[in-house]
Amino acid sequence: MTTNNPVDQHVGRRVRERRLALGLSQSAIAQQIGVTGQQYQKYEKGENRISASRLFDLANCLRVPVSHFFDEMADETRVASPAHMLSSEPIAEFDAPITANSYERRQTHELLRLWQQLPDHARGRVVDLVRSMVDLSSESSGTAKADASELP
Repeated sequence: MTTNNPVDQHVGRRVRERRLALGLSQSAIAQQIGVTGQQYQKYEKGENRISASRLFDLANCLRVPVSHFFDEMADETRVASPAHMLSSEPIAEFDAPITANSYERRQTHELLRLWQQLPDHARGRVVDLVRSMVDLSSESSGTAKADASELP
């Protein structure tokens, strides 16, 4: 069992998830950010903290904003940050992103992996299709609500 900070472990997990979603190897990422494979493994496991500059490099390499690595962080993890544990004052809370269950997360990762394989011309068509589906869904739920409101 590890005693590493839960925030570092969460960030490492998010780095690993994104790397896998892109179908990249640990050694490929390690080489791109200028660290050894062993060092990179420790980042993903949360055994070593990732410096701000290295996290910036990882975000660029994995094509996500730095904030991506902090998304879906549980409240128990947030309160385990060093500043939070040392402070008698509560740290300002922020709105937590909507968290998906593991099935939805797997679907999202699969979509991201497949998206990367699509040629550019096809991506626009996929976005148009999804937009149309959302519009149709919104229209049908609006119609259902309107029909229900007309009932005595």
